[in-house]
Amino acid sequence: MLYELIKIDLEVRWRRGQKAHLEQYLQQFPELGPASALDPSIIYEEFRVRQRLGDKPSLSAYQLRFPDQAAELARLVQVESVQETLAATRPATVPSPAPAAPPPPREAEVSEGRVYHLDGTYKVISRLGRGSFGEVWRAEGPGGVEVAVKIVRGTVRLEEAKRELQSLGLIRRLRHVFLLSLHGYWRLDDRLLIAMELADGSLRDLLEDYQRRGKPGIPAAELSRYTAEAAEALDYLHDRQLLHRDIKPENLLRLEGHVQVADFGLARVFEQTRRLVTTGGGGTPAYTAPEVFWQGKVGPFSDQYSLAATYVELRLRRQLFPGHNWSQLMREHLERTPDLSPLPEAEQEVLLRALAKDAGHRFASCREFASALQQAIVGTVEGGMSS
Repeated sequence: MLYELIKIDLEVRWRRGQKAHLEQYLQQFPELGPASALDPSIIYEEFRVRQRLGDKPSLSAYQLRFPDQAAELARLVQVESVQETLAATRPATVPSPAPAAPPPPREAEVSEGRVYHLDGTYKVISRLGRGSFGEVWRAEGPGGVEVAVKIVRGTVRLEEAKRELQSLGLIRRLRHVFLLSLHGYWRLDDRLLIAMELADGSLRDLLEDYQRRGKPGIPAAELSRYTAEAAEALDYLHDRQLLHRDIKPENLLRLEGHVQVADFGLARVFEQTRRLVTTGGGGTPAYTAPEVFWQGKVGPFSDQYSLAATYVELRLRRQLFPGHNWSQLMREHLERTPDLSPLPEAEQEVLLRALAKDAGHRFASCREFASALQQAIVGTVEGGMSS
């Protein structure tokens, strides 16, 4: 009951131009407990009222104020955004609808041996893993060719996602030696199936392999070559006004000894549904550039930052920053200088430029960053320092 009274009071006060915040109610009503114990719904109510009647604060500001409720608050905001989008697409007047037809039977769960008849036959063989978009399965495609099939659930129901699916047609036509090839995509029930080239594993897998062998990380010479290949692919996307938005070790795959940048279109296609667990501009918090957290601005320099953060983790076997939740990571990306020891000074210097808080201070392109990194590593080796 107290929550409901606070919700009413919040709206009344903001309508009158009186700034009311939850901290005031916490002081007035000790039975509410600490801020960390507040129900996310009451935090969302203050956010919603201020969006409608007040100063329109950012979601990031609220997640800083209430870090324990950050993820759930983002989910509530996303749900409201989707509802508004769907409402905006409905006509102003609608005739009385006919009785609704019963929903179609739901597709059976994916399992080994399952066959999908799409543009050819795809037989599921084994699950390769789960990711932020869904599941990835090894499958046998037309002609017996082994492929990877990514299965995304639920997101294709959203009106925004439906429109964005058109971009997959463009992405399918992209061809670059270091981009993972997309063979096709299909909507099936409430799922999206995407068939793509089957890789040998990711750089995350390679790091774990080195870890099992007692190594501190992927050696500089090998890792810098992979980074240069990824940089080529990213600049190819940037030259075509496309962004990746989610560079991380899991999205840098290996195929016959070379890197294949993956998920370069899906981060854009499903940005709306990823916001609830990541940031306002897509991406994974551990690798997200400061400007994305602070302003929601994503650009080529943001991909460069993520590539540098990925390099650091693969090189040192630890994340760029040690934060364990969204709010901690945001503060660290915005305010802290990363600790790059024990890397050689020349290597650190290049990485710190690519990781500059101000995007304008980074390298002009991902290729320029990768080239500077390779030069620093070669110079270190020639100077007799360990790589």
